[in-house]
Amino acid sequence: MQVVLLFPLFFSDSLKAANDSANDSGLDFFKKNVSPLLITSCFKCHSHAHQKSKGELFLDSRKALIKGGSSGPSIVPGKPGQSLLISAIRYENEDLQMPPDHALTPEEIQYFETWIAAGAPFPAEPLELSTPPAAWWDQIDREALLAIDTKPQEAIDYYILRSLEEKGIAPASRARDAALLKRLTLDLAGRPPTPPERHQWLFNPSLHRTRNFVRYLLQTQCFTDHQVEEFNWLLMDGKNGKLKNYLHGVIQENRPWNRVFKEIMLSDDQNPSATGASAFIKERIRDLDRLTNDVSVRFFGINMSCAQCHDHPNVPDWTQARYYGMKSFFSRTFDNGGFVAEKEHGQLTYKNTDGKTLEAPLQFLAGEPLSVQAVAWSQAQIKTEKKRFETFKEKKQPPPLSANSRRARLVKEGLATSQQDYFTRAIINRVWQRLLGTGLVEPLDQLHGGNIPSHPELLLWLSEWFTRSNYNLQGLIEGIVLSQTYQRSSAWENDPRPARHSHAVAALKPLTPRQYGNVLLLGTTAPDKWKDCTPESEQHLSILRTVLSGLPKVTAWFERPRGDFQYSVQEALKLSNAEEVQSVLFQRKEDGLVHSLADIPDLEHRLRTVYLSVLHRLPSSEEMTTMKTFFSDPSPQESSGLKSLTWALLTSPESRFNH
Repeated sequence: MQVVLLFPLFFSDSLKAANDSANDSGLDFFKKNVSPLLITSCFKCHSHAHQKSKGELFLDSRKALIKGGSSGPSIVPGKPGQSLLISAIRYENEDLQMPPDHALTPEEIQYFETWIAAGAPFPAEPLELSTPPAAWWDQIDREALLAIDTKPQEAIDYYILRSLEEKGIAPASRARDAALLKRLTLDLAGRPPTPPERHQWLFNPSLHRTRNFVRYLLQTQCFTDHQVEEFNWLLMDGKNGKLKNYLHGVIQENRPWNRVFKEIMLSDDQNPSATGASAFIKERIRDLDRLTNDVSVRFFGINMSCAQCHDHPNVPDWTQARYYGMKSFFSRTFDNGGFVAEKEHGQLTYKNTDGKTLEAPLQFLAGEPLSVQAVAWSQAQIKTEKKRFETFKEKKQPPPLSANSRRARLVKEGLATSQQDYFTRAIINRVWQRLLGTGLVEPLDQLHGGNIPSHPELLLWLSEWFTRSNYNLQGLIEGIVLSQTYQRSSAWENDPRPARHSHAVAALKPLTPRQYGNVLLLGTTAPDKWKDCTPESEQHLSILRTVLSGLPKVTAWFERPRGDFQYSVQEALKLSNAEEVQSVLFQRKEDGLVHSLADIPDLEHRLRTVYLSVLHRLPSSEEMTTMKTFFSDPSPQESSGLKSLTWALLTSPESRFNH
C-alpha cells in the first residue's frame, strides 16, 4: 500500500523536476537567442522603454506578445505557423514586414520559431533595455589577431577552421580538379576554361599549379573585362557609361581601391588618369539624397537612408543629424554644363522630427561633427562665383576643383586612420560575398557595430592586411581563391547541410548573364578550333575574341541573379523556343560543336566530347550507360540527339550555377 501511495508522489516530483528543467532550458534559449533580437530589432518601435507601440503593439512581455496589437495576437504559444510575428519577420505580408529596414537572417527567424514552438517561455518581469553593447570591433583584442605578415589564404583558413572546430563541423573535402578549374575561371575570368587551359591544368605536375594558374588568369584580358563588369554593377547597377572606361584602367593597373575612391569622389575631369571617374557622381548629381546614400552603401557598407526622416530605430548612431552631416559633404556639388562642380559657399539645413530647422555640420558615419571655419559670403561674391561657373559652362570646360572641396574632405575623413575600417570592411565584404556566395556580414549594407560578422576576427584581420597592402584588390582576390575555404567541394553528403556562412561547404552561385553567356558560346564551340594552341599565346586570345564576339547579344537574354534566384519563365521559354538562340548556338557550321561531332566515328568519343565541351568533365559511368542506351534506339537521328544532349547539358543546373 505504501508503494502505491509513494509512487504518485515520486512521479509527481519527477515530473515537476523535468518541467522545471525544461522551463530553465527554454528561458536560457530565449535569453541567449531571442531576447537580444527583440531588444535590438523591435524595441525601438514596440516597447515601454521607448514609449512607443506602433500598431498598438508592445513586445517586451509575454502578456503583451499574446495580446498583440491592432492586427491581432502576435504569437500563439506552441504554434509558430499561426503566429503573426513569424509571418511578419518572414516578410510574407507586404503590409506587415518587421523589422522594416532589413529582414532577419534565416537563422534568426528559426530562433523565433523554435522559441514559440516550445511554448514561448518568457521571464516573469518585462524585458528592459540595458546599456547598448560596444561595437563588435571594439570587443576584439586586435593584438591577439594573427601576425599581419601571414598570407591572406592562411589567415582565412585559420579563422574559418577554428570556427568549424568550435561548432563540431567537419568541412567538405577539396573540390575535384575539374570542378575547381571551372570555378576559378568563372569567378576570375567570367567564363569557363578553354580546352588548352583544361589540358594545362590537368596535366601540370607542379605543386604550385593552382597558384600559377590563378596568377595567369589575373593577367588575362578576360579577367579585366569580368572585373570591370562586376565593379560596374557595384558602383552603377550595371549601367553602361564612361565609368566602364575608367574601370578598365583601374583593373589593368591594379589601382589601389583608396585611390579609386578618391578619384571618383573628386570627379576631376582635368585629371587625365581619372577620365570617366566622374560618371558615378554625374549619374546621381540631381538627387543628392541618392548620392549620399549610394556613397555610404557602396563605399562604406552603411545604408542609413531611413535616417533621412527619423533616427534609425535599431542603430543608435544612425541619427538624422548624422545623415544630414553626410549629405553636407555633397551639399555644394552641382551639375555645370555636364561637368561636376562645387561651390565655395552654402550651408545645408534640415527639419528634425520636432519640426525644428537645424544646420547640418559635416559629419562622417562615425565620430564627432567636423570643425569648419564659417565664412559669410556677400551677394557680390556669390554673383562673381556664379559668373565664373557660367564661363566654364559656355566654354564647355570642367571647372577646377574647389579649394575647400567638401568632397575632398570626405575622402580625407573616410580614409582617416580612425575611420578607414568602414572603407576596408565594405569592399572586403563585397568581394568575399561575390567569390564565396555570402558575405562575412549580411546584409551587405548593414556593417554597423551591432551586426556581428560570421567571423569577426577574420574581417578585422583582412581589413588591417588590406590597408597595409596598399588596398590591393588583386591581392585580396588571389588570397581568397587560394584558400582551402574557397576550394572546398560544393557536395555535402549528410543532412542537414551547414549554414552558408559557416563555409564548411562551397556555396552554389547562380551565374551572371556574362558568365552564362560565355558558358553557352564556349560550350557550343568545336574543340578542334583550339588545336595546337597554348593559353598564353596570341592565337588563344584571338580565338577567344572571335568566339565571344556575340556575347552582348547573348547576355541580353538573361537577368542578373539576386539572392533568391530561381529560373525565370522568360529564361526557360527563351532557351527552349527562341529562333535567335538556335541561330547563335547551333547554326555555326565552321566551328560549331554539334557539326564537328560528325567527324568523330566513335559514339563514346562523341559523348565524351560533348560532356567535356559543355560541363568540362567526363560523363560518369551511369551517364555513359544511359546515353548509349538512348542512342541505341533506332528512332532518333543521332545528329539531332547529340544536339538535344548538348542543349540539355547547357541548360542544366550544372551549367547554370558555379559549383
